[in-house]
Amino acid sequence: MNERVLMTIPSLRGGGAERVFALIAGGLSRLGLDVHLALAQSEGPWLATLPSSVAVHNLDAPHVRLAAWPLIRLVRRIRPACVLSTMAHMNVLVGLVRASFPARTKVILRESTFLHLEDSFVAHRPGVMHRMAYRAADRIVCLTEGMRRELHRQFRIPSNRIVPIFNPIDVRPSERIGSRQFSGPGPHIVSVGRMDESKGFDRLIAAFPACLSGHPHSTLTILGDGPDRPSLEAQIAKLGIADRVTMPGFHSDVRRWLHSADLFVLSSRFEGLPNVLLEAIEAECPVAVLDHPGGTREVLELLGLSRRLTENLTEWRPEWFERPEAVVREAALRHFGLETIVQQYADLVRPVAARQRLAA
Repeated sequence: MNERVLMTIPSLRGGGAERVFALIAGGLSRLGLDVHLALAQSEGPWLATLPSSVAVHNLDAPHVRLAAWPLIRLVRRIRPACVLSTMAHMNVLVGLVRASFPARTKVILRESTFLHLEDSFVAHRPGVMHRMAYRAADRIVCLTEGMRRELHRQFRIPSNRIVPIFNPIDVRPSERIGSRQFSGPGPHIVSVGRMDESKGFDRLIAAFPACLSGHPHSTLTILGDGPDRPSLEAQIAKLGIADRVTMPGFHSDVRRWLHSADLFVLSSRFEGLPNVLLEAIEAECPVAVLDHPGGTREVLELLGLSRRLTENLTEWRPEWFERPEAVVREAALRHFGLETIVQQYADLVRPVAARQRLAA
């Protein structure tokens, strides 16, 4: 019998963590695991990307905290070998209710953010319930070695129970071919993400006039949507750069833009491991990164791109616009390729499932 894995996440609305989880679910299913996916709200653009072999369960809970009993009932009914959860509020719920799961069901929590692990963000530091939930897990998946150290330090979880697994790059050859998204001399600058404070688009917009002073034909395109859109639009209008900045909204396929762009800028205030940065590197788009807490520096160091980090976006250095050598993309695919990452998850999940079957 195939190993049964229940993956759970609040929803598959647009976002990096949601897209990654959908990719992992599909990948594990293609490897032969019996994959089920439980959503507090069964919605979001990444639902359409799941293969039919992934069984989707709608917990129909307007808030994650209300998903506890529907999740317990589902786990008791389908009796998975393990539950794999992601995003902090879902992780906390799963950890706290695991005592209600069948005794042989194991729990793996995937930590996808660095926010509550960073001392600079005191308001988001983990509380007692958070610590209890994470300590109840059989394994914790994190995104980088730096995150593993912080989880060990803050949660006092033994290091051998914390497994670093990178986010994947999904490469579909057909998406590498297409017409250019931009016209005019440029340079054309792109950034991508949810429009909230964490992504730092206000900092990028504030720095863009300095780019225009040296490159008057520059354009800035910010892909995404979110609660900060009105304030960002007001900032753009106040700076008088509305004719050079566009915000086309959410796009499920950003590769078309990255392949055409002259520079991708990551302006985040913190990141676990930014998926869109990996996509930009795979697209052989030059990148510039405003330094921030999280796993980004570790990724850039691994790929030999530390020089792409900056403390000040207003510099707009000429070398930012130089395209990386092909070996950089090759190294990225070697470390972050989808098949490689999915296999690492399978290697983690299958021994847990095997132990559950033996115990049965």
